[in-house]
Amino acid sequence: MYDDSFSSKLDRTIGDFNAEKDGPKRRKRQMRRGHYAVHSTTTPIYYSFDTSVATKGIFVSYAGDCYTERDKENDQIFYILLGEACTGVGGMAHEIGHVLGLDHIQNRPDRDQYIFVNETTIKAFEQQFVQMKEEEEVNYGMPYDLGSVMQYPADALYPSMIARDENYQRTMGSPFISFTDKFIVNKHYNCSESCHVIPPPKCQNHGFQDPKNCERCICPSGYGGQLCKDKPDDCGEIIEAQMSDRWTAIKLSTPDSDNSGKYNICTTWIQAASNNTEIQVKLVDIAGGLNLTDTVGCDMGGIEIKTIDDQRLTGYRFCTNVVKDIQLNSKLIFVPIITYAKNATSMTFTLQYRAVPTNKGLNNKAI
Repeated sequence: MYDDSFSSKLDRTIGDFNAEKDGPKRRKRQMRRGHYAVHSTTTPIYYSFDTSVATKGIFVSYAGDCYTERDKENDQIFYILLGEACTGVGGMAHEIGHVLGLDHIQNRPDRDQYIFVNETTIKAFEQQFVQMKEEEEVNYGMPYDLGSVMQYPADALYPSMIARDENYQRTMGSPFISFTDKFIVNKHYNCSESCHVIPPPKCQNHGFQDPKNCERCICPSGYGGQLCKDKPDDCGEIIEAQMSDRWTAIKLSTPDSDNSGKYNICTTWIQAASNNTEIQVKLVDIAGGLNLTDTVGCDMGGIEIKTIDDQRLTGYRFCTNVVKDIQLNSKLIFVPIITYAKNATSMTFTLQYRAVPTNKGLNNKAI
Protein backbone atom coordinates (compact mmCIF):
# COMPACT_ATOMS: atom_id res chain seq x y z
CA MET A 1 0.00 0.00 0.00
CA TYR A 2 1.07 3.60 -0.42
CA ASP A 3 2.08 5.09 2.89
CA ASP A 4 -0.19 7.88 4.19
CA SER A 5 2.88 10.07 4.75
CA PHE A 6 3.25 10.43 0.96
CA SER A 7 3.23 14.01 -0.23
CA SER A 8 -0.11 15.21 -1.57
CA LYS A 9 1.71 15.86 -4.82
CA LEU A 10 2.69 12.23 -5.04
CA ASP A 11 -0.99 11.30 -4.72
CA ARG A 12 -1.46 12.80 -8.17
CA THR A 13 1.01 10.42 -9.79
CA ILE A 14 -1.93 8.18 -10.57
CA GLY A 15 -2.48 8.43 -14.30
CA ASP A 16 -5.12 7.15 -16.63
CA PHE A 17 -5.32 3.48 -17.45
CA ASN A 18 -5.77 2.15 -20.95
CA ALA A 19 -7.79 -0.94 -21.61
CA GLU A 20 -5.90 -4.15 -20.94
CA LYS A 21 -6.67 -7.25 -22.93
CA ASP A 22 -9.93 -9.19 -22.46
CA GLY A 23 -12.25 -6.31 -21.80
CA PRO A 24 -12.60 -2.93 -20.08
CA LYS A 25 -12.01 -4.16 -16.53
CA ARG A 26 -8.32 -4.66 -17.12
CA ARG A 27 -6.45 -1.42 -16.84
CA LYS A 28 -2.87 -0.33 -16.72
CA ARG A 29 -1.21 2.98 -16.05
CA GLN A 30 0.95 4.29 -18.86
CA MET A 31 4.24 6.10 -18.39
CA ARG A 32 3.66 8.48 -21.27
CA ARG A 33 4.07 12.17 -21.84
CA GLY A 34 1.27 14.01 -20.11
CA HIS A 35 1.33 11.39 -17.32
CA TYR A 36 4.60 12.32 -15.63
CA ALA A 37 5.00 11.44 -12.00
CA VAL A 38 4.64 14.50 -9.77
CA HIS A 39 6.88 13.55 -6.90
CA SER A 40 8.01 14.93 -3.59
CA THR A 41 11.44 16.53 -3.87
CA THR A 42 12.90 14.31 -1.17
CA THR A 43 10.83 11.13 -1.18
CA PRO A 44 11.55 7.93 -3.15
CA ILE A 45 8.92 5.21 -3.58
CA TYR A 46 8.30 4.10 -0.03
CA TYR A 47 5.45 1.79 0.86
CA SER A 48 3.96 0.06 3.87
CA PHE A 49 1.49 -2.78 4.37
CA ASP A 50 -1.86 -1.80 5.89
CA THR A 51 -5.02 -3.88 5.53
CA SER A 52 -7.17 -0.97 6.76
CA VAL A 53 -6.35 1.45 3.94
CA ALA A 54 -9.57 2.31 2.12
CA THR A 55 -8.99 5.62 0.31
CA LYS A 56 -5.81 5.04 -1.65
CA GLY A 57 -3.37 2.24 -2.20
CA ILE A 58 -2.62 -0.97 -4.04
CA PHE A 59 -4.61 -4.03 -3.06
CA VAL A 60 -2.96 -7.32 -3.96
CA SER A 61 -5.02 -10.50 -4.00
CA TYR A 62 -4.99 -13.97 -5.49
CA ALA A 63 -6.92 -14.70 -8.66
CA GLY A 64 -6.76 -17.30 -11.37
CA ASP A 65 -5.61 -14.70 -13.87
CA CYS A 66 -2.91 -12.02 -13.78
CA TYR A 67 -3.72 -8.35 -14.32
CA THR A 68 -4.02 -4.87 -12.82
CA GLU A 69 -7.25 -2.94 -12.45
CA ARG A 70 -8.21 0.56 -11.34
CA ASP A 71 -11.17 1.02 -9.02
CA LYS A 72 -14.13 2.41 -10.98
CA GLU A 73 -15.07 4.93 -8.28
CA ASN A 74 -11.69 5.86 -6.79
CA ASP A 75 -8.79 6.30 -9.19
CA GLN A 76 -6.30 6.20 -6.30
CA ILE A 77 -7.06 2.56 -5.56
CA PHE A 78 -5.57 -0.22 -7.66
CA TYR A 79 -6.07 -3.94 -7.63
CA ILE A 80 -3.32 -6.33 -8.62
CA LEU A 81 -4.67 -9.83 -9.10
CA LEU A 82 -1.98 -12.46 -9.07
CA GLY A 83 -2.59 -16.07 -9.97
CA GLU A 84 -1.13 -18.99 -11.84
CA ALA A 85 -1.28 -17.00 -15.07
CA CYS A 86 1.44 -14.70 -13.70
CA THR A 87 3.98 -17.51 -14.24
CA GLY A 88 6.09 -16.67 -11.23
CA VAL A 89 7.77 -13.61 -9.80
CA GLY A 90 8.44 -12.11 -13.23
CA GLY A 91 4.74 -11.98 -14.07
CA MET A 92 3.98 -10.39 -10.71
CA ALA A 93 6.71 -7.79 -11.24
CA HIS A 94 5.23 -7.08 -14.67
CA GLU A 95 1.85 -6.18 -13.15
CA ILE A 96 3.41 -4.05 -10.41
CA GLY A 97 5.40 -2.34 -13.16
CA HIS A 98 2.14 -1.26 -14.79
CA VAL A 99 0.92 0.36 -11.58
CA LEU A 100 4.24 2.22 -11.28
CA GLY A 101 3.81 3.47 -14.84
CA LEU A 102 5.76 1.10 -17.06
CA ASP A 103 4.28 0.33 -20.45
CA HIS A 104 4.82 -2.78 -22.52
CA ILE A 105 8.17 -2.59 -24.26
CA GLN A 106 6.65 -3.81 -27.53
CA ASN A 107 4.50 -0.63 -27.55
CA ARG A 108 7.57 1.57 -28.03
CA PRO A 109 7.62 3.57 -31.28
CA ASP A 110 11.04 2.11 -32.17
CA ARG A 111 10.04 -1.52 -31.65
CA ASP A 112 10.16 -2.43 -35.35
CA GLN A 113 13.93 -1.92 -35.27
CA TYR A 114 14.20 -4.81 -32.81
CA ILE A 115 11.33 -7.22 -33.42
CA PHE A 116 9.02 -8.48 -36.13
CA VAL A 117 5.39 -8.67 -34.98
CA ASN A 118 3.44 -11.58 -36.44
CA GLU A 119 0.08 -9.96 -37.12
CA THR A 120 -1.64 -13.31 -37.70
CA THR A 121 -0.97 -14.60 -34.18
CA ILE A 122 -1.93 -11.50 -32.17
CA LYS A 123 -5.52 -10.95 -33.31
CA ALA A 124 -6.99 -11.87 -29.91
CA PHE A 125 -4.79 -9.40 -28.04
CA GLU A 126 -3.64 -6.91 -30.65
CA GLN A 127 -4.35 -4.05 -28.20
CA GLN A 128 -1.15 -5.08 -26.42
CA PHE A 129 0.91 -4.34 -29.55
CA VAL A 130 -0.36 -0.85 -30.43
CA GLN A 131 2.67 1.38 -30.85
CA MET A 132 2.97 4.68 -29.03
CA LYS A 133 3.76 7.85 -30.90
CA GLU A 134 7.14 9.50 -30.38
CA GLU A 135 5.54 12.35 -28.45
CA GLU A 136 3.76 9.93 -26.11
CA GLU A 137 6.70 7.87 -24.95
CA VAL A 138 8.81 8.51 -21.85
CA ASN A 139 11.91 6.30 -21.63
CA TYR A 140 14.52 8.65 -20.11
CA GLY A 141 17.02 7.79 -22.80
CA MET A 142 16.94 4.05 -22.18
CA PRO A 143 17.28 1.93 -25.34
CA TYR A 144 14.93 -0.90 -26.27
CA ASP A 145 15.67 -3.81 -23.92
CA LEU A 146 14.35 -7.20 -25.02
CA GLY A 147 15.14 -8.46 -21.51
CA SER A 148 12.83 -5.98 -19.78
CA VAL A 149 10.25 -7.55 -17.49
CA MET A 150 7.72 -5.50 -19.49
CA GLN A 151 8.58 -7.23 -22.80
CA TYR A 152 6.04 -9.89 -23.77
CA PRO A 153 7.39 -13.38 -24.46
CA ALA A 154 7.25 -15.03 -27.84
CA ASP A 155 5.47 -18.38 -27.91
CA ALA A 156 7.94 -21.11 -28.76
CA LEU A 157 5.83 -22.83 -31.43
CA TYR A 158 3.74 -19.97 -32.82
CA PRO A 159 5.73 -16.84 -31.99
CA SER A 160 3.90 -13.52 -31.88
CA MET A 161 7.26 -11.76 -32.14
CA ILE A 162 10.59 -12.61 -33.71
CA ALA A 163 13.71 -10.79 -32.58
CA ARG A 164 15.64 -9.22 -35.44
CA ASP A 165 18.77 -10.37 -33.66
CA GLU A 166 17.85 -14.05 -33.49
CA ASN A 167 20.01 -14.65 -30.43
CA TYR A 168 17.55 -12.57 -28.41
CA GLN A 169 14.55 -14.81 -29.13
CA ARG A 170 14.65 -16.61 -25.74
CA THR A 171 15.45 -13.40 -23.85
CA MET A 172 11.97 -11.99 -24.48
CA GLY A 173 9.60 -12.74 -21.62
CA SER A 174 12.34 -12.38 -19.02
CA PRO A 175 11.50 -13.26 -15.39
CA PHE A 176 13.94 -10.61 -14.11
CA ILE A 177 13.46 -6.90 -13.48
CA SER A 178 16.06 -5.47 -15.82
CA PHE A 179 18.53 -2.67 -15.20
CA THR A 180 16.63 -0.45 -17.66
CA ASP A 181 13.37 -1.08 -15.78
CA LYS A 182 15.02 0.01 -12.53
CA PHE A 183 16.57 3.08 -14.13
CA ILE A 184 13.31 4.31 -15.66
CA VAL A 185 11.29 3.93 -12.45
CA ASN A 186 14.01 5.57 -10.34
CA LYS A 187 14.27 8.45 -12.81
CA HIS A 188 10.50 8.87 -13.12
CA TYR A 189 10.02 9.20 -9.37
CA ASN A 190 13.27 11.11 -8.83
CA CYS A 191 14.36 8.57 -6.23
CA SER A 192 17.95 9.81 -6.08
CA GLU A 193 16.69 13.05 -4.52
CA SER A 194 16.60 11.14 -1.24
CA CYS A 195 20.41 11.26 -1.45
CA HIS A 196 20.58 15.02 -2.14
CA VAL A 197 22.87 15.71 0.85
CA ILE A 198 25.32 12.96 -0.16
CA PRO A 199 27.60 13.37 -3.20
CA PRO A 200 26.77 10.68 -5.77
CA PRO A 201 29.30 7.86 -6.09
CA LYS A 202 31.34 7.68 -9.28
CA CYS A 203 29.43 4.76 -10.74
CA GLN A 204 31.03 2.90 -13.62
CA ASN A 205 29.57 0.76 -16.41
CA HIS A 206 26.39 2.89 -16.51
CA GLY A 207 25.46 2.30 -12.87
CA PHE A 208 23.44 4.91 -10.96
CA GLN A 209 23.15 5.95 -7.32
CA ASP A 210 21.20 3.57 -5.10
CA PRO A 211 18.55 5.66 -3.25
CA LYS A 212 18.49 3.10 -0.43
CA ASN A 213 22.26 3.16 0.04
CA CYS A 214 23.51 6.47 -1.30
CA GLU A 215 27.19 5.54 -1.32
CA ARG A 216 26.62 2.55 -3.60
CA CYS A 217 25.48 2.11 -7.19
CA ILE A 218 22.75 0.04 -8.81
CA CYS A 219 24.51 -1.95 -11.53
CA PRO A 220 23.60 -3.60 -14.83
CA SER A 221 23.46 -7.39 -14.78
CA GLY A 222 26.91 -8.94 -14.65
CA TYR A 223 28.41 -6.10 -12.60
CA GLY A 224 28.75 -5.54 -8.87
CA GLY A 225 30.69 -3.88 -6.10
CA GLN A 226 30.16 -0.41 -4.70
CA LEU A 227 30.82 1.32 -8.04
CA CYS A 228 29.82 -1.38 -10.57
CA LYS A 229 33.43 -1.96 -11.58
CA ASP A 230 33.72 -5.45 -10.11
CA LYS A 231 32.33 -8.89 -10.73
CA PRO A 232 29.26 -9.54 -8.54
CA ASP A 233 30.03 -11.20 -5.23
CA ASP A 234 28.47 -14.54 -6.14
CA CYS A 235 29.86 -17.82 -7.39
CA GLY A 236 31.84 -17.72 -10.60
CA GLU A 237 35.33 -16.53 -11.42
CA ILE A 238 37.38 -14.22 -13.61
CA ILE A 239 39.04 -16.05 -16.51
CA GLU A 240 41.93 -14.37 -18.30
CA ALA A 241 42.00 -14.78 -22.07
CA GLN A 242 45.39 -14.56 -23.79
CA MET A 243 45.48 -13.34 -27.38
CA SER A 244 45.35 -16.38 -29.64
CA ASP A 245 43.72 -17.78 -32.76
CA ARG A 246 43.03 -20.99 -30.84
CA TRP A 247 39.86 -21.53 -28.85
CA THR A 248 39.97 -22.48 -25.15
CA ALA A 249 37.12 -24.65 -23.84
CA ILE A 250 35.35 -24.25 -20.49
CA LYS A 251 32.24 -25.73 -18.93
CA LEU A 252 29.78 -23.78 -16.78
CA SER A 253 26.68 -25.07 -15.02
CA THR A 254 23.48 -23.68 -13.60
CA PRO A 255 23.87 -23.22 -9.82
CA ASP A 256 22.15 -25.62 -7.45
CA SER A 257 18.54 -24.75 -6.65
CA ASP A 258 16.25 -25.95 -3.87
CA ASN A 259 13.05 -25.41 -5.92
CA SER A 260 12.04 -22.55 -3.61
CA GLY A 261 11.39 -20.30 -6.60
CA LYS A 262 14.36 -18.07 -5.72
CA TYR A 263 16.96 -17.69 -8.44
CA ASN A 264 20.52 -18.72 -7.70
CA ILE A 265 22.98 -16.86 -9.89
CA CYS A 266 26.65 -17.27 -10.82
CA THR A 267 28.67 -14.70 -12.77
CA THR A 268 31.85 -15.46 -14.71
CA TRP A 269 33.95 -12.84 -16.45
CA ILE A 270 36.10 -13.68 -19.45
CA GLN A 271 38.65 -10.90 -19.51
CA ALA A 272 41.31 -10.12 -22.11
CA ALA A 273 44.85 -10.13 -20.77
CA SER A 274 45.78 -7.05 -22.81
CA ASN A 275 44.23 -4.00 -24.42
CA ASN A 276 43.51 -3.65 -28.14
CA THR A 277 41.81 -7.03 -28.09
CA GLU A 278 38.27 -8.30 -28.37
CA ILE A 279 36.65 -11.34 -26.82
CA GLN A 280 34.92 -13.99 -28.90
CA VAL A 281 32.70 -16.56 -27.18
CA LYS A 282 31.18 -19.67 -28.72
CA LEU A 283 28.32 -21.54 -27.04
CA VAL A 284 28.99 -25.06 -28.29
CA ASP A 285 26.06 -26.86 -26.70
CA ILE A 286 23.82 -27.17 -23.65
CA ALA A 287 23.60 -30.54 -21.89
CA GLY A 288 20.37 -30.92 -19.95
CA GLY A 289 18.77 -28.04 -21.82
CA LEU A 290 15.02 -27.54 -21.86
CA ASN A 291 12.61 -28.76 -24.48
CA LEU A 292 11.60 -26.05 -26.93
CA THR A 293 8.11 -25.65 -25.43
CA ASP A 294 9.62 -24.89 -21.99
CA THR A 295 12.07 -22.23 -23.10
CA VAL A 296 9.90 -19.10 -23.31
CA GLY A 297 11.88 -16.41 -21.51
CA CYS A 298 14.31 -19.06 -20.21
CA ASP A 299 12.32 -18.79 -17.00
CA MET A 300 13.47 -21.97 -15.24
CA GLY A 301 17.16 -21.47 -15.85
CA GLY A 302 19.77 -20.74 -18.46
CA ILE A 303 22.82 -18.77 -19.45
CA GLU A 304 23.14 -15.07 -20.31
CA ILE A 305 26.11 -13.93 -22.39
CA LYS A 306 26.72 -10.17 -22.51
CA THR A 307 28.65 -9.45 -25.70
CA ILE A 308 26.45 -6.49 -26.68
CA ASP A 309 28.06 -3.06 -27.00
CA ASP A 310 25.61 -1.38 -24.61
CA GLN A 311 26.08 -3.16 -21.30
CA ARG A 312 22.97 -1.51 -19.83
CA LEU A 313 20.96 -4.01 -21.83
CA THR A 314 20.17 -7.61 -21.01
CA GLY A 315 22.44 -10.07 -22.76
CA TYR A 316 21.60 -13.06 -24.94
CA ARG A 317 19.90 -15.88 -23.01
CA PHE A 318 19.91 -19.53 -24.00
CA CYS A 319 18.35 -22.60 -22.38
CA THR A 320 17.18 -24.98 -25.10
CA ASN A 321 18.76 -28.33 -25.86
CA VAL A 322 18.95 -27.54 -29.59
CA VAL A 323 21.57 -24.80 -29.19
CA LYS A 324 24.72 -25.58 -31.21
CA ASP A 325 27.83 -23.56 -32.01
CA ILE A 326 26.55 -20.01 -31.56
CA GLN A 327 29.41 -17.52 -31.87
CA LEU A 328 29.13 -14.13 -30.17
CA ASN A 329 31.68 -11.37 -30.56
CA SER A 330 32.32 -8.51 -28.17
CA LYS A 331 34.12 -5.25 -28.83
CA LEU A 332 34.91 -5.04 -25.12
CA ILE A 333 37.90 -6.53 -23.32
CA PHE A 334 35.70 -8.62 -21.03
CA VAL A 335 32.42 -10.49 -21.25
CA PRO A 336 30.11 -11.17 -18.29
CA ILE A 337 28.50 -14.62 -18.46
CA ILE A 338 25.64 -15.34 -16.06
CA THR A 339 24.18 -18.75 -15.26
CA TYR A 340 21.01 -19.00 -13.20
CA ALA A 341 18.26 -21.38 -12.10
CA LYS A 342 15.19 -21.35 -9.88
CA ASN A 343 14.32 -25.01 -10.27
CA ALA A 344 16.37 -28.14 -9.78
CA THR A 345 17.28 -27.88 -13.46
CA SER A 346 20.81 -29.07 -14.15
CA MET A 347 22.29 -27.59 -17.31
CA THR A 348 25.91 -27.74 -18.36
CA PHE A 349 27.15 -25.23 -20.93
CA THR A 350 30.14 -26.02 -23.10
CA LEU A 351 31.78 -22.81 -24.24
CA GLN A 352 34.89 -21.76 -26.09
CA TYR A 353 36.57 -18.37 -25.96
CA ARG A 354 39.53 -16.51 -27.35
CA ALA A 355 40.96 -12.99 -27.45
CA VAL A 356 41.72 -11.59 -30.89
CA PRO A 357 43.11 -8.26 -32.14
CA THR A 358 40.57 -5.45 -32.29
CA ASN A 359 38.45 -5.41 -35.49
CA LYS A 360 39.26 -9.01 -36.35
CA GLY A 361 35.95 -10.32 -34.97
CA LEU A 362 32.76 -10.73 -36.99
CA ASN A 363 29.47 -9.13 -36.06
CA ASN A 364 26.86 -11.14 -34.17
CA LYS A 365 24.37 -12.71 -36.52
CA ALA A 366 21.14 -10.77 -37.05
CA ILE A 367 18.09 -11.30 -39.22
